[in-house]
Amino acid sequence: MESTNNTKVNLIKLVLSATSVPLAGDHVVAHLDEFDIDSLIHAFTVWVAGGCVLTPLEVEVGQGNLKTRVWGPKMGQESLEGEERILVYRGADRPKQPCVVKAAPYQETNILSLVFLPVHGLVTIHAGPLMSPDFRDPEWLTHALGFTEDEVGNMTKDAVKINW
Repeated sequence: MESTNNTKVNLIKLVLSATSVPLAGDHVVAHLDEFDIDSLIHAFTVWVAGGCVLTPLEVEVGQGNLKTRVWGPKMGQESLEGEERILVYRGADRPKQPCVVKAAPYQETNILSLVFLPVHGLVTIHAGPLMSPDFRDPEWLTHALGFTEDEVGNMTKDAVKINW
């Protein structure tokens, strides 16, 4: 898996260099296991064909090997509003984030999201739909990230259960 992830990182750097777009930090490496190289190539091809615009972009990649932790209406499910959440600290200078406990936290998707921002460049790439980076955004009232109980326990000792 490490060599595959290195290949993905090298491809990302190559595409960004060829398009003169900066990489805004290293957050992109947090999601490398969510998608395959073919999906990444397809998403970059769509982005380049669209003029390399520095705005967030969702790309349907067909039958790629993609998995996401996003749960809720954007994934074709019921709203999670009112479902118990656990606020966890996931590191990387992030605020605490509302998560739901799932026995199988990942689910399949055919969406790869490229998060470009003007001036900053490529912020991250992740499988699943575009979501607000601000967990106070109303969109997160109906959505959440899924984690196993063990993962939640490993992320934080001061997780707080809340009703959203």
